[in-house]
Amino acid sequence: MKKRVPVTIFYLLLIHTTLFAGNSKEPSVSDLYTIQTWIDSADYYQGTDYRKALPFYRKIIRHDSVDNTQRFNAEYHLAGDFLYTYHHLDSTLKYADMAMKTARTMNDSINMARIYNLLGTVRLQSGHLDESLKLLKQAENIFLKANDPEALAVVYMNLGSVHSTRNKFSDAVNYYNKSRKLYIQLGDKNGEIACLSNLVMIYIQFRQYKIAYKYQQEVCDFYKNSDFIPGILTAYTNLGVVHFYLENYDSALVYFQDVLDMSKDTGNKYVYSNVLNNIAETHLKLGNLEEAREKAQRSYFLCTEGKDIYGQASALKNLGMISLREGDTEKALDYLKQSLPLAKEAHAVMELRDIYSALSGIYKQNGNYQTALEMYEAYIDLNESLHEDEVLFRMEELQHEFERQKSRMELLEKTSAVRRAKQIRNMLIVIVAFMIIITVILAVINRMRRNYLKTLKHKNQLIEKEHALVVRHQDHLSLINKILRHDLANNNTAVMSAVKLYKRQKDEEFLDAIIQKVKSSLELIERMKLLEKISTSSGTLKPVNIEDIMKRVRLKHSALEWHIQGQGTAYADEALLSVIDNLIENSVTHGEATRMDISIQPVRIHEQPFVEIRIADNGSGISDTIKNRIFDEEFSFGPRARTGLGLYIVKKNIERYQGQIEVEENSPSGTIMILKIPECPSDTFPIHKKGEV
Repeated sequence: MKKRVPVTIFYLLLIHTTLFAGNSKEPSVSDLYTIQTWIDSADYYQGTDYRKALPFYRKIIRHDSVDNTQRFNAEYHLAGDFLYTYHHLDSTLKYADMAMKTARTMNDSINMARIYNLLGTVRLQSGHLDESLKLLKQAENIFLKANDPEALAVVYMNLGSVHSTRNKFSDAVNYYNKSRKLYIQLGDKNGEIACLSNLVMIYIQFRQYKIAYKYQQEVCDFYKNSDFIPGILTAYTNLGVVHFYLENYDSALVYFQDVLDMSKDTGNKYVYSNVLNNIAETHLKLGNLEEAREKAQRSYFLCTEGKDIYGQASALKNLGMISLREGDTEKALDYLKQSLPLAKEAHAVMELRDIYSALSGIYKQNGNYQTALEMYEAYIDLNESLHEDEVLFRMEELQHEFERQKSRMELLEKTSAVRRAKQIRNMLIVIVAFMIIITVILAVINRMRRNYLKTLKHKNQLIEKEHALVVRHQDHLSLINKILRHDLANNNTAVMSAVKLYKRQKDEEFLDAIIQKVKSSLELIERMKLLEKISTSSGTLKPVNIEDIMKRVRLKHSALEWHIQGQGTAYADEALLSVIDNLIENSVTHGEATRMDISIQPVRIHEQPFVEIRIADNGSGISDTIKNRIFDEEFSFGPRARTGLGLYIVKKNIERYQGQIEVEENSPSGTIMILKIPECPSDTFPIHKKGEV
């Protein structure tokens, strides 16, 4: 990730209402009895089966004898059920508008605030964050005046979700904590756990996955024996996300599949569509591309149907990444270009980071370096912004802590004149300490910014290096073409001549000559394959255990006497096996060596860590007159000389690793080949016990 899997589940509480009888129009006794039966049935099914409650609410709304209070409660429940249970936004808005009209007719500000909260939740889930914030602040102001802590706890949690989506994490944490405090006062464990679940997502945002896992496990433990479906869906989704970022992909799939099944059973299309996308991204990590595509396409269709902008952006991004993995850059580019404006609109920062990174690579591959640079600069700026957000988040936490301390001291000052002087002194100490901390943090931010500018400069240099690699690739292709045209043509001519002579003279010596020339051609083709690997290499290196490489070469040359001492891990790739094998093959073929002494040890070159591999043989050695030429292109010498490319390819591979290769005489006879390759720290790769093999 690594990167973020979009989790678009927010814990949203529907404020409980109870329908009651009462009618200003004084209906008949039979009407009152019928209406009361509907009300009782709706109340009963609301707590057992939401779907069975819906037709009774609709009957209550349609009946002329129902008073405004009963009508509002039915409309409000219908709007809430369509949002939280079915995620049907059009129906939610329809009944919410009806409920708002009824509330205004009643001039009931509390009921109007409940609708503001509901509409704010709808705007939040559809990605219209400014509208959501405005509606929720209206609800907050009304509930503050009414001193309704239960309603305020709900609104505060929704405000926290809005600020979290806008990447205003300090404000989000502040609202989540305010909501959690109210739930603790109310003794509502469900609400308290929901706040903790949302705080987990903040820890995920700042890559503190172990802390997030600890708290999310507490949330899941609470919901193990619960029948509260929204809480269970949120808890299991978040736990799956934590496992995803910890790279426990199989565990993540288990949790996501549970959420998928539950959301399908409850008809929650919003959760269902988004967890489909989570599953798609997990399969993408596991390399299951067909499964990933099928899930991402279904997710995109459902998110489009549900007008979920964030979900659409994420699904399109995943489809682009799948196409990119398959090598279809044209289709990948199309998906990613569709995803980009949606991700911007939804403020999907983590999705944007992935999109910019992928687009930069595609444009560079297509030769559009200007656009590639623009995409990469956007990626760097976004990364820089995320790091700055993290620092600012911590600064704002300090600021909030300072403000809380200041408020506390002002309160104490009113109660005691004696303590006032002490409080002022403490406040000054806090201010000075805070200013010192701010100064230090600003200095750190400034330093981080300079480092990012250096990084950007370095990336520009990398682009120039990529151009140099293209030139090198062309040179290699030219060399391959020249060798194939010259050497293969010569071999083919010799074969044709030998065939003609054999037909005339029937001398089997010509058959042997044909076999030798064919073998020479095959060997030449193998050398060309190695040279092609060098020219087409992307430059991606990884930790390679040298001891394992030696074991594999030793199996191939089992007739030799081997002595291997030391261990180490180098930044290289699979071509290192070919390098070592080529050197051993040269020792046996040209030097007639029977013994190999291998020494592996760490060294430092210009204060940089390298691993040195000394390959010593007891062969005939290499003449001083040709030592400086053995790594040259097409250089060959002696009665067993071949294409002259073996050691040239060895040298090119070592240069690709940013390493060095040298040759020395061995005593009393033979040659020592010395390889120096950048070292990989031992804790990034398994190392065998030290000792001689």
